[in-house]
Amino acid sequence: MAAALRLARAGCEVELVERRPFLGGRAFSFRDPDTGAVIDNGQHVLAGACRRLRAFLAEIGSPSDAFARQRRLGIPILDGRGRSASLSASRLPSPLHFLPGLLRYRHLSPRDRLRVARDVRALSRLDDREAMEDVPLGEWLARRSASREAVERFWEPLVRPALNMPVTDANLPLTAFFLERAIWSGPEGGALWLPRLGLSEAIGEPGGRALEAAGVRVRLGERVTALAVEDGRIAGVVLSGGDALEADAVVAALPPREIDGLLAAPSPDRGYASVGAVPIVNAYLWYDRPILEQAFAGTFGSPLQWVFDRERLLGSARSGGPCLGVSLSAASEWIDLAKEEIAERLDAAVERVFPARRSARLLASAVVKEPRATFRADAGCARRRPASEGPAAALWLAGDWTDTGWPATMEGAVLSGERAAAAALAALARDSTMTPGVDPPGDVRVRFLPSGREARVARGTFLTTAAVRAGVEILHDCDGQGVCGTCQVLVEDGGQALSPPDPREREQLGTRIEQGWRLCCLAIVEGDSVVRVPVGTFAYPPEQQRRS
Repeated sequence: MAAALRLARAGCEVELVERRPFLGGRAFSFRDPDTGAVIDNGQHVLAGACRRLRAFLAEIGSPSDAFARQRRLGIPILDGRGRSASLSASRLPSPLHFLPGLLRYRHLSPRDRLRVARDVRALSRLDDREAMEDVPLGEWLARRSASREAVERFWEPLVRPALNMPVTDANLPLTAFFLERAIWSGPEGGALWLPRLGLSEAIGEPGGRALEAAGVRVRLGERVTALAVEDGRIAGVVLSGGDALEADAVVAALPPREIDGLLAAPSPDRGYASVGAVPIVNAYLWYDRPILEQAFAGTFGSPLQWVFDRERLLGSARSGGPCLGVSLSAASEWIDLAKEEIAERLDAAVERVFPARRSARLLASAVVKEPRATFRADAGCARRRPASEGPAAALWLAGDWTDTGWPATMEGAVLSGERAAAAALAALARDSTMTPGVDPPGDVRVRFLPSGREARVARGTFLTTAAVRAGVEILHDCDGQGVCGTCQVLVEDGGQALSPPDPREREQLGTRIEQGWRLCCLAIVEGDSVVRVPVGTFAYPPEQQRRS
C-alpha cells in the first residue's frame, strides 16, 4: 500500500493486485467463527520509533483511537510465579532516561543490573557493525560475561519479540539498531502503541479508502502467476484470472518464496527464500472473568512470553468478553503442535502465573499459526536481504524482508514500499517511459537559496534527494527519521506543492510550520518550489555560505 500511494501521488497510473479479499498484508484481523470476537492474525505492537509507519497511518486516515499510546516506555515483566517488575523510561533526557528504570529492575541482582546497563550502552555504541555481522548476540553477551539470569530476564523478553529470534542466535547489528531506535532515541522512542481496533479496521480498511482516493485501482482476490518479459525487462504481469497487465514498472511486495516462484529457476544459493523463515504462534483464550491486572506484560520462566488483555484494549464488544492474547515468537517448538494442545499448555501456564485464573473458567480458545512469519534475523542475515532493485529491469522489491535496516516490522514494510516506489520513479525518470497520458517524472523544479542551484525531479521525490541532485548537501544525524531536526529549511515559494507536514515535523517544528519551515527528510516534492537553506546553521556547503 505504501508503494502504491507514493507512485499514485507522483502521477503514475497504479494498479494494486492482492491475492486476498482484503488489504493489509500480514497485519489483518477477522471474526473468530466460534466466539464472534475480532482477533488478529498476530499481535502487533508499534513503538514510537516507528516513524514512517506513524506517518503512513496518518496519511491513510487511520482512526485516531486505533492505538493506545504510552507517553514513555513502560513494560511490566512477570516471572514464572507472577511476581512483577517494570522496565520503564524516566523523564530524564536520552540516554539517561532508561537508566533509573533498569537500576530498579528487581528481577536482576544489583550486579547484573549494572552489567546489563554496561552491555546495553556498549551495544548501542557498536562501531563497526558490518564486521560484527557474523557474531550472534548470544556469543557477544557470553564474551562480556553476561549471566544466565540477565539473558533470561532482560534480553530474552526484549529481543525475542523484536527480532523473532532467541538471544542465542539473534543478529547482533540488528539488535544494536533496535536498541538505538527503541531505547536510546529518547523516552518516546520506545513508548509502545497497542492496537485498540482490529488490525484490518486500523490499517487495511483506511488504506483501501486512501488508495481509492489517490486513484489506485485495487484488484482483490487475484494473484500474479507470471511476469511478462520483453527485451530483458519486466513489461507487466499475468493474473490468475487470465488478465495481462502492461506496466512500465512492477513493485513486487511478495514473500521471498513467491518471488522465487515468478523468476526463472533461481539457484538455491541465490533465491530470495535464502533469507529463511521463522514462525510465530498467537493464541486467544476466553475466560469468564478478567485475568490480567495490566493491559499487557512480558514474561520469563514461562512459555507465555507476552500476554495482552484484549478486553481492556479493544473493549468487550470487539474482544468477545474477557480474552487473553498470547504471542509466541520464534515458535519453532510450537508450530507443529495441534491447536488444542497449544491452548491447553498455555492455559496451564496462565494458571501458574496469574492467580485470577485459578478461580476462572476457560470458555473458548483460538490459535493462529504463521509458519513463515518473518525472515530469519540471525548472524549473517544482512547479506541475504536484497535491496529494492530486483533481478530484472523494471522490477522492484518491497517487503520487511528486504534490506531496510530494520527487523521484520510494519515500519520496515512501509519503509521498503516507499524506497521501492522512489527507486521506480527515479528509473522511470531516466528512461522517460511513463504510461501515455501521465505527466513524466522530472517535470518538477526545485530551486535552493541562497546558491540559486536547481534540480528537476520526479513528483514524489523527497526534498533531501532534490537537494543532492542540485548539489546542495544537507546532512542530518538521524538517517532520515525526522528526529534530529538538523535538516530544517524555509519554503519561500510553492509551500502548497509539498506534501502535508508529517506528524514528526509538527513535533520538531511546532508553529514554525505555519511560517513555511519544513524538514527536508520528510517533505515530498509534488510541484515547483523555492527553498532556502539557513546559512551557517546546519551542514551547508562553505562555498554556498560565501554566496549568501
